[in-house]
This record gives sequence, structure tokens and C-alpha cells, in this order.
Amino acid sequence: MEKNLMQTETFNEIISGNIQKSIPEILKEMPNEKLIQFFFEIKKHPEEMQKAVLLDILKHAEKSEFGRKFGFEDIKSVAAFKQTVPISNYDDYQLYIEKLKAGESDLLYAGKTASFIATSGSTGVPKLI
Repeated sequence: MEKNLMQTETFNEIISGNIQKSIPEILKEMPNEKLIQFFFEIKKHPEEMQKAVLLDILKHAEKSEFGRKFGFEDIKSVAAFKQTVPISNYDDYQLYIEKLKAGESDLLYAGKTASFIATSGSTGVPKLI
């Protein structure tokens, strides 16, 4: 019972946005057993978790070039995100990706890019993500 309570508390903290660390940082610090239990908990609440992840991404990217351009600091809901950030495709990010490959940082998110991964190229030439 205590384990379930801990999982619920962690889930509620993430959903409420009352966390200082990013969601990936929190998950990375969890012991494997707790992480597995947490995944079972979030599976019960997919929409709430997706919203929390979006807001977490926006919060941690608000000082990036892209985040400043689209006012991530002021976006506090999914509806506001939909109204503010236009639908885009890979080509819209090509210049950012080239700059990131050249070593620039704080463009799409805070910090430097650790690595790139090539897509399979199922819709054309493989692309770096």
C-alpha cells in the first residue's frame, strides 16, 4: 500500500506541475521497481500525463530561441499551445538542426544536443532528430 501511495504522490506532483526537475530527470532517478510501478499508474491516466509532459517540455524550453519565439513562458494549457504554436514539419526545423550540429545550444530546448539519431527514411531521405 505504501508503494502505491508513493506512486500516486509522484504522479500527482507531475500532473500538478509542482516539480522543479523535468519529468525525464525524475524518471531517471527512480529505482527500476518504482519506475515500473509508476508506468502502471500513468497508464491509467494517459490524457493527464500527456498534458503534463507537454507543459513540462514547454517549461524547460521557454528560454530557448524557439521557446522565446513562440512565447512558451505564457503557454499554460493545451488549448493555448494549439493557438500559439503553428503546425510544422521537419523542414521548419532544418536550420535549427544544422546549427545544433555545428555545436550551438539553447535553440529548440535548453542546453547542448548530446547526440543525433537518423530516422529510417521511410518518407524519403533519412533525417537527423
